[in-house]
Amino acid sequence: MPFLRAITTVGAFLYPGGSGSNTTTVHYVYILKCSDDTYYTGYTTDVGRRVGEHDAGDGAKYTAGRTPVQLRYVEYHPSRSVAQRREYELKSLPRQEKADLLPSAHDRVGIAIRT
Repeated sequence: MPFLRAITTVGAFLYPGGSGSNTTTVHYVYILKCSDDTYYTGYTTDVGRRVGEHDAGDGAKYTAGRTPVQLRYVEYHPSRSVAQRREYELKSLPRQEKADLLPSAHDRVGIAIRT
């Protein structure tokens, strides 16, 4: 079972346990809540940048007409292939199973660390 916690602010996401001099790329899978109450799942190496792109209407076609978006869930993964497999898994989940991953408080982001 992955480690799961909720945070109250969204800033720069750093891989837990990583050192400042480590240049290893971290791969993320995230879930956004769109303004029409739908969910969007994606993959990135920079969560802050990607959420900003979605919010500006420059992210994905799906989110372009559904701004503003809210980051609700993030998973850390050790490789691109693992993260993209997980993205596919999450996209395949029914809405309720996605909702079950999200923290109950709307001002928090769920975080899972998968190794």
